[in-house]
Amino acid sequence: MFLSRKVCTETKEDIVHYRGQTMQIRTVSLLMSLLLIASTSASVLAEENDTTQPTTGTDDGVICYNNVTHTLSVQASQSECESFMYVENYTMSDGTDICYNTVAHTNSTEDNNTCSSYSYVENHTMQDGSSFTGCYNSVNHATDANMSQEECEAYAYYVNYGATIYTGCYNMATHQTNSDLQSVCEGHMWTQAVSLAMTAGATTIHSTLVAALTAANLVDTLSGDTNYTVFAPTDEAFAAAGIDLNDPNLTTDALSDILLYHVVPGTIMSTDLTVGMTNVTAANGDELLVQVTETGAVMVGSEMATVTIADVPASNGVIHVIDKVLTPPKDVETNDTTDTTNDTETVTCDATIGVSPGGYKFSPSSVSIEVGETVCWSWTNQSMEHNVKEVDGLKSTTYVEGGITSGVASKTVDFHHTFTEDTTFYYACEPHISLEMFGKVVVGDGGVEPMDAKDDMKKNETPGFLGVTLVLAAIGALLFTRNNRPEDL
Repeated sequence: MFLSRKVCTETKEDIVHYRGQTMQIRTVSLLMSLLLIASTSASVLAEENDTTQPTTGTDDGVICYNNVTHTLSVQASQSECESFMYVENYTMSDGTDICYNTVAHTNSTEDNNTCSSYSYVENHTMQDGSSFTGCYNSVNHATDANMSQEECEAYAYYVNYGATIYTGCYNMATHQTNSDLQSVCEGHMWTQAVSLAMTAGATTIHSTLVAALTAANLVDTLSGDTNYTVFAPTDEAFAAAGIDLNDPNLTTDALSDILLYHVVPGTIMSTDLTVGMTNVTAANGDELLVQVTETGAVMVGSEMATVTIADVPASNGVIHVIDKVLTPPKDVETNDTTDTTNDTETVTCDATIGVSPGGYKFSPSSVSIEVGETVCWSWTNQSMEHNVKEVDGLKSTTYVEGGITSGVASKTVDFHHTFTEDTTFYYACEPHISLEMFGKVVVGDGGVEPMDAKDDMKKNETPGFLGVTLVLAAIGALLFTRNNRPEDL
């Protein structure tokens, strides 16, 4: 039997059942956090299990840590971190509030007051004095003489009608769900930061980096009191770079040089960067390019590795996750065996090209010469490596196989080439081609094909020829008129 004007509302507390104990957020000691995180990597634990490891930050912590999976949710805020809970038969808030008729199975958007005001009346005196029998709404004064009493009295207001009933891991702050087990879901805690090496191990995407740090004896360096900024390649980035830690030819010094090229002294947060290009000095002494685009994307090194996750906090600095391994620039050898028969001291340079002060453009980027003349590319002790390599068109990124090149990129280059035919030579700097470091040499007519004979004849026809013909015709007409006019009387 249906009850008329019933308001059906249920609170979340009526249907939510919690499993497990409440997350211990603020009461978990720093010591337990350090030991749990360290357990993700035996190599890191061996170096970092000193419980006197200093940490920084407030008592409330600075990072979201899961004490079951030993992972970091580096992008979660404290409120998000503390809002994970496992719910059972939980009514989500994805329904709607409706006025529903349980007999006719129709619904409307009428509010609770209006929906609850339907009643069946007999011989009811209306405002105009008439008598009415049927379904009547005392709020909006709507009437329906054809509606049965059962249907009229079947209106009910439902809150959050049609909502999803959910069992699983739910975040009360973000309202997101996932399929985590209850123990994992309830394992999040807001805790203090730990060292760079331990943080890298806890992210679960830097196992190769952690192993490399151990092999290069750099764990202590990144675990002390000195602050560093680490651009941390993922495991996928190391795999793509083909770096094999078991390679006997990979010396400790070489591995250390690669890793320290990813480390910058001091703490550089993403908010400290401005749009444009900046060179910073890496821990191995080389210059490292950091570029911020207009859209806010951050790229690092000549490889233009992209920062995929920024500002992962650590007790002694910050980690920025990148998608490529950075390669340190090669040192210039004093016994360079590069072909120097084209040394600028032994040839005449009809045009000389260098590198702009910023290091990302050829200067000049375009020159014109005659056939048989020589162009020299020359720079010394640049902060970055450059070279000349032929491409197949203006600002093309496709290199010409067997084309003109100065060889491997270097901080010092002394190269020249003599051009023996009309052509346009396009080239790029390999390490900075993504930054559009291109150049162009126009030789003679640039290799433009001459017009054929027919085109030349067409060009020399009208209107010049017709113009001369018209002038001659006009002169002839004038002479004819003079000779044939009657004599003056």
